[in-house]
Amino acid sequence: MSRAVSPVVRTALLATLLVAVMAGVCGGSDAGFPAGACPECVIVAVDLDPNTPGFQTDITVEAGTQTVSGVTIWIYDPSGTAHLFSVGYVGGANRGIAFGHMPDEAQNTGEVVAVTATAVEPVIPGHTAFVNNGIQKMFAGAELQYFEYNSTPGIIPANPMLPVVTLDIELSEATRGDIYRFYLGDMTTVMMTGWEKGAFSSQSLGLLDSGGDAIPDGTDTLHGIDPDPSAPVPPASYLVDYVDGGGAVIRVTPAIPAVTEWGVVVMALLVVLAGTLVHGRPSPNLREYPKDGAPQSCSARFLRAGLGMDCASHRERSRHT
Repeated sequence: MSRAVSPVVRTALLATLLVAVMAGVCGGSDAGFPAGACPECVIVAVDLDPNTPGFQTDITVEAGTQTVSGVTIWIYDPSGTAHLFSVGYVGGANRGIAFGHMPDEAQNTGEVVAVTATAVEPVIPGHTAFVNNGIQKMFAGAELQYFEYNSTPGIIPANPMLPVVTLDIELSEATRGDIYRFYLGDMTTVMMTGWEKGAFSSQSLGLLDSGGDAIPDGTDTLHGIDPDPSAPVPPASYLVDYVDGGGAVIRVTPAIPAVTEWGVVVMALLVVLAGTLVHGRPSPNLREYPKDGAPQSCSARFLRAGLGMDCASHRERSRHT
């Protein structure tokens, strides 16, 4: 037996469908494009949760968690046109694309003790890729830096099948209410401040002509906030956007709010009131007769109606009617 769909349900279904269609057209993290990313830029993005579609930059874990596994870093070009020879400065003191933690000892009881990373797939097939823990560090806490090089250039893909890096974040004494913040940045730009350089060599091997962060988003580092300004185009070949959601966040199950002295008093009063409502015995002349959901005494109802009688008189009259 079929039922007609109510107007309310029909409207809700149409609204849901419209949202889904707009998400597919306009992008967004659920459509495979990081929220807030620059659509004209080469993208460097972090994803904290491989089991959820899209790029997740804010996740919650249970207290006592020791390892957050499967965090990934991606590099791609939505236009599929950007050339690449190498990533990072490879020499006596390598400096590349950095991902790391900025500790907050005042906020947190636990700590991030390590970031263990593996280079998975170079941006350009056939290139050599590797990671290190940062010879010159961009962040105060655990960190990795990514590098890639080859004398033969390639095109940065628009839809890579694999991340460039996968990593595990090791925690110690993760405590309810802790918040661990991570950031992406261009350590090559920081190293070469004033030279308008970046981690991406697009015109020849090791030229470092493109990079820096095109969209300043409050990246907190050892060198200040957003210390990696974008190399201008031209002479850079393209802009790069380091997308971490303004700081990728791992939250430990939210803290239980502290109970103040006034809170204890209010809770005690509520307990007493609840006990009175459950076990109390109202007097016969205050028995509740619901009217429009508001309890009132029997006598009050007749007096309010202008009948000039109480409940006993009403019962007596009813017997003789």
